[in-house]
Parts: sequence; C-alpha cells; structure tokens
Amino acid sequence: MPKESFVKLRTSPKDSEPFASENLFAIPLGSDQYELANIPIISSQLNYMDVVEAHPNANGALQITKIVSRSGHRTTKCSFGEIAEGDPRRKQALKAIKDAGGGSEGGFGMVIASTFKPEVCQKTINELLDKLEELGIEVYEQNLCGSETYE
Repeated sequence: MPKESFVKLRTSPKDSEPFASENLFAIPLGSDQYELANIPIISSQLNYMDVVEAHPNANGALQITKIVSRSGHRTTKCSFGEIAEGDPRRKQALKAIKDAGGGSEGGFGMVIASTFKPEVCQKTINELLDKLEELGIEVYEQNLCGSETYE
C-alpha cells in the first residue's frame, strides 16, 4: 500500500502515559474507522491491525476514541537496557521473534515491540519470552487481545 494511503492517529493521553500520546499509522476504512498499520510501542491497550474509531481533537489531529474490533494480534514489549547496538544478542532476539512467528518494530534503540498473529499459540510466545530473558532482554509488557474499552 502506498505511504500516501496511511493516516496518522494519536492515542489517548491516558493510554500513552508517561508520554502525551503515541502516533500510529492507520488505513482509513470509512465512517471514522481505521485499521492500525504498525505495532504500538507505547500504548498498552492497542494491537497491530485493531480497528479503531478516531475523531479530530481540539488541535485537529485524529485521536483514537474507541476500539471497534480486535485483530487478535498480541503485542510484547522488551527493553535492550544496557545491551549495546552491536551486541549479537540483538540479532539473536530479532531472529527468535521471527522464528516464533512474530513481527517486530524498533530494535535499533532501547525498545522493541513485537506482534504475534492469533494463530501463534501463547505457549510459543511464552517460550520466546523466556529465551529473550535468557539473552538479558527485559520483557516489560505483554498486551494480549484486551478488552473493547479504550481510555
């Protein structure tokens, strides 16, 4: 899909604490509904490909107000902490995520967010998270499918 087809959505301040918000790319579906097109790194309530409703806020930016439907994707967030950019454990972590059926964004700074399709079983994800922790990578959040409520 061409980059021009995406719109930028903002998460709610409550969902982005301690930050003001997170910008996410999304595909317009019509009727103020959008499908998230990247993995949320800050949001603890949203997952890749969730369908959300968004409306212009006071500044004119499209702000997510509601979750319309869940994609079934699950998101994990990890921190490389003190692991330096060139450390081979980073590549091992990215490979392990891919081998477990996940996709990832980030990985070049401190944080990496990974998403797993609904068909990837939770046991596989848990085994991956154990492997990441053995590599010295801190798993600090797992966002399962979540509720339909959005704050």
